[in-house]
Amino acid sequence: QSYSTVNYLDSQFRVVEKKKEASFERNLTHLGDSLYLAVIQDNQGNFKSEGAYVFTNDRFVENGEFIFYHLNGQIESRGYYSLGVKTGEWERYMSNGAPKASRYYAPESADPIRQAIKN
Repeated sequence: QSYSTVNYLDSQFRVVEKKKEASFERNLTHLGDSLYLAVIQDNQGNFKSEGAYVFTNDRFVENGEFIFYHLNGQIESRGYYSLGVKTGEWERYMSNGAPKASRYYAPESADPIRQAIKN
């Protein structure tokens, strides 16, 4: 059985209590265990991102594939998070859909952050 919950986020994607303080709204759908699917929209209803989160140590952490969008709805970037840290190759695009140079994030660069999250 899945259920949804909504969080309000500031411009840095930090959770805030009140909608009037928020720049974004994150709708989380529980998929089972500690896994959630999130859709983040700005205050005008434009999609900002969608991706997978895990709930660990009393907070939601990006973990899995994510897609970020330009204001016009075109894909801005696509890649994977590992416990809150970008890892591997991220595809990037201009607002007209034309590809930009991709970025590579070394998986081992996330190790110190993963350790801090686990503790």
